[in-house]
Amino acid sequence: MKLQYTYGPLRLCFLIVLSLAMSALMGCQDREVSMSIVSVKPFDIETCDVIDDDNVFQVSGVVDLAMRQTYRANLLLENNLVDVPNAKGLRPADTRLSLNAIALNSAVIEYSTLDQLSTGIPSRRIVPLSGTIPEESALTLANFELFSQDVLQQVRNAEEFFSVNNGEVVPSRTAVTILARVRIKGRTLDGRDAESNEFLFPVEVCNGCRVIYPSEMIVQRGGQLACPPPMSNADGDNSTSNSELCEALLGSDESFVDCQTCQGLAVDSFARQLCQPPRIP
Repeated sequence: MKLQYTYGPLRLCFLIVLSLAMSALMGCQDREVSMSIVSVKPFDIETCDVIDDDNVFQVSGVVDLAMRQTYRANLLLENNLVDVPNAKGLRPADTRLSLNAIALNSAVIEYSTLDQLSTGIPSRRIVPLSGTIPEESALTLANFELFSQDVLQQVRNAEEFFSVNNGEVVPSRTAVTILARVRIKGRTLDGRDAESNEFLFPVEVCNGCRVIYPSEMIVQRGGQLACPPPMSNADGDNSTSNSELCEALLGSDESFVDCQTCQGLAVDSFARQLCQPPRIP
């Protein structure tokens, strides 16, 4: 009897623990990620279109503050929820049901810096969205504004991005890396909340890092190198080496800009100084 008395509570405890463990396991199986941010698809620098190739994606981004006010990316989203009629083996007449399609409503973006930055950038943004992803399907959230004008302006105003030279304030050629953490939220058509995984995307925010200085565009003036504006031809065309590229992408990611084109793209007269070659001390 003593043995039974000792074994009974132990057995009961074991069954309770096992039951809790099984419940937790079943709960984990039920708590699936309803949709996933898979990757960032690059732009075609010539056409402005998204490159539609499953084997091509970006691992990071670059935005040059001298020429860009915002930074946009193409997020590839997947709906992980199954097609219920097919999964349940329902009759063809029942396939009109599409309860697991996800209607997008917002993106939550959180920012953090890997480098020292004296100014405070917004730590969190909520971006309204629209669109529906059918079950077991993918779509590209094209031209998504990952960094808004307000966020980049805060970086531009940081002490690290300007200096004082002989009493004159000039832009500094520097860069910081900012991590953007993105979650997409929505609801299934039958009213259930849906949320993506957290997707991490690092972006280098720089001053003048996407400006190049071709030797044929450079002259020397007063002991300093200079890049004069492009000369107009007889037709009044002042096209440059970047004229055939997508203007909306110039100064970001892998699109480098010659110093003459930079002068036409610069966000303001202060940033336009970065279109000139670095001064010789």
